[in-house]
Amino acid sequence: MKRTRSCTLPILAGALVLGAWAVSPPAARADNIDLELYKQAPKVMEYLQKQGYQNVGVLKFRVQKGAKPETFNAGPLNVNMASRLENLLILVNDTKQPIGIIHDASRVAADEKVQKDYTSDAGRKGLFDYSYPLAWGKELVKPDAFLTGVVSISKDNRQAKVTIEAFDSKGADVKKVYDFGVRTDRTILADAGQNFLLTTRDFDKADQDEIASNSATYFVEEEKAAPVAKAKDRHVDLQVFYNGKPVDRLPAASGEERIPTPKVGDTIQFKIKNIGNVKVGVL
Repeated sequence: MKRTRSCTLPILAGALVLGAWAVSPPAARADNIDLELYKQAPKVMEYLQKQGYQNVGVLKFRVQKGAKPETFNAGPLNVNMASRLENLLILVNDTKQPIGIIHDASRVAADEKVQKDYTSDAGRKGLFDYSYPLAWGKELVKPDAFLTGVVSISKDNRQAKVTIEAFDSKGADVKKVYDFGVRTDRTILADAGQNFLLTTRDFDKADQDEIASNSATYFVEEEKAAPVAKAKDRHVDLQVFYNGKPVDRLPAASGEERIPTPKVGDTIQFKIKNIGNVKVGVL
């Protein structure tokens, strides 16, 4: 049976990638990065204390997939890594002599139109010219340092390495604070904008690690076959409309299909049609 579903919602801002569709996760969710980051947060806080920093912000992370270049726009993982680390630093903060943890530093930087690429000296230095709100109270503070980092996903999608970095107002150099590795799972792959498929057999197994492993294996095999699945190999057909008008898909060097960024106030509509012979779920 062929089924078509559609949904309409207003778009505020941001780019869309046709691939793994995901939204910011609820607070209750946890993946392998969450669990390991919870263990490592005290070590990051200890580093900040030893440096004598008074106010610290956490910026958007980069994501690297295999041998591809690092990017700030892989998927939700770029932003939610900063939110996770910010929340954990608040949790492990010293209540007697707390370090000021800045709230949503990347958003403030974007509002001030600071150069987004803080991988450059100029971009990093510009971040210290502005005042930022703390995670509590109404006080605005000047930052002493920022944390950021990169999540590197192995070529076979089975492992992820998280590197936490820091730079301060005294110099432009970026220093490694700490790094750790984890096994990837479905949430990590989806948040990184990585495509994967789960079969009915996967759901019959109780071992969640095995499910994640099967997901990664399928993606590798699919990628070797073709960067972008041909129409006849797809399980669903996706159409996108801005303000009721169809949007053309644009090829990208990464092999993903992209669509132009909608304008503020635009209404976007998705029409998804099952074009295969099996039931599928769409995230």
